[in-house]
Amino acid sequence: MSGIVDIARDPLVWRTARFVMRPLGPEDTPEILALFGDPGVVEFMDIDPLANLDEAREVVDWARTRRAMGDGVRWSIRPAQDGPLIGTCGFNTLETNRGRRGEIAYDLARAHWGRGVMAEVLPPLVAFGFGDLALHRLEAFVTVGNDRSARLLERHGFTCEGVRREHAHWKGRYWDQLVYSRLATSPAANPRRVVDAAPRSDGVTLSALTVDDAPAVLDLYRAAAAGPGGLARTPQEMDLAHVAGFLKTASERGVTLGAWSAAGELCAEIHAARMGPAQFAHVLADLTVAVRPGWQGRGLGSCLFRALFGQAATLTPRIERIELTAREGAADAIRLYERLGFRRDGRLEGRVRLPDGTTEADITMGLLLPANGD
Repeated sequence: MSGIVDIARDPLVWRTARFVMRPLGPEDTPEILALFGDPGVVEFMDIDPLANLDEAREVVDWARTRRAMGDGVRWSIRPAQDGPLIGTCGFNTLETNRGRRGEIAYDLARAHWGRGVMAEVLPPLVAFGFGDLALHRLEAFVTVGNDRSARLLERHGFTCEGVRREHAHWKGRYWDQLVYSRLATSPAANPRRVVDAAPRSDGVTLSALTVDDAPAVLDLYRAAAAGPGGLARTPQEMDLAHVAGFLKTASERGVTLGAWSAAGELCAEIHAARMGPAQFAHVLADLTVAVRPGWQGRGLGSCLFRALFGQAATLTPRIERIELTAREGAADAIRLYERLGFRRDGRLEGRVRLPDGTTEADITMGLLLPANGD
């Protein structure tokens, strides 16, 4: 489709393989109450959880007024067979006088997070903006901390332009917001460099990561740190700057790989970087691997390690040794490393302080790579 539609008068009903989108109407009010009554759904939004039908009616009336004025449009998202409302999407604002731009927004019921809904809905929404509405620029404002939304936009060709500090005020405080944009002249998206590996029946693919993947990696690491076994850092000790730092280092001086589910979720990551001094340039160190709790026990760790070995063998100067440390109490992890060929080099007594105040040793381990691929 091409040209400019009439926001106020055209039906504006569209479908994907699994979902149907219709402009919000009065009949949606009870389900809008259920959707926006969930504190998790509105955590990063400029509204408190809705408490009654009158508040839900105000949301629907706002959307209908925006559409009637030609200033925006909001669709319900429902299963293709007209099931219950599971989210909304649309354009909060449309500017067609002094520029041609629109602000994209979306939300989703918590039960449908991580199921690829927005990965299916966002591309045709973008196409509608650039095609049917003839917009030149699409933008989105993401509240800092909403990492799921940030990584969704980045996977679909949006660029983070920066942070508007304390840009918005709601729920009794100021909020920083990330500004994302995509132009009609932008590439559709930056394709990931897929790493060759044996195909998996669960649809997981491996790709090289970059600093642009920092929001997705941060979300993964916080989940892994809060899960069984944890990581060296607590979730509170992790932020975008820390993650972007190690991704940049590993991208430039080593290997960083991610495992992506078919729904677009980053379910595991591994990275290691070449040591700085010339006499250690043949060594990859600071190796860290993280697997999302729901994906543990499915062989992703082994898969990532083997892919890392293959990528390391292609680096110049040649990598001859890979090393890591593991907390002595992480017995399952140590057994995995040993199965992969790592050997125990030593132990650093009392190096790790545990939550109960006691200490335990760190086990140093190393793997020598065969020369010339032998």
